Amino acid sequence: MADAELVGTITGLTKASWGTAGVGTSALGVIYKTTLKKAGEDDKVFDGSGFTLGQVFFDDQDEITLEILALDTAALPARGDVLALTSPVESDLEAWKGVVQDAEKTWGYKEWKMIKASVTKFVNMTLPT
Repeated sequence: MADAELVGTITGLTKASWGTAGVGTSALGVIYKTTLKKAGEDDKVFDGSGFTLGQVFFDDQDEITLEILALDTAALPARGDVLALTSPVESDLEAWKGVVQDAEKTWGYKEWKMIKASVTKFVNMTLPT
């Protein structure tokens, strides 16, 4: 993966990067907006009449949606790429990294574009450093 230039530094915003270990990583740009959702899987426990008696929660995960301002030459992250935040966006995301679920270019103007990426951090999954 070719290294992309950083867009620049905007006070209060965070950089995002991804790539494959040993191949190099791309520094994409600066994070413009984030949305963090605590999620996971669940299963219901039913009684003999089909009414819910309880709920079992498992496979906890953080789902984050990032809007990233980048140079137009920056490639979209691929599904399955590891995306790492290099500094905290908010206190819950210190040294945060997760797996890219999808990414899209939402707009572009001259040498700029906005990338929207959905990334999931599974609590029990170990990701490469």
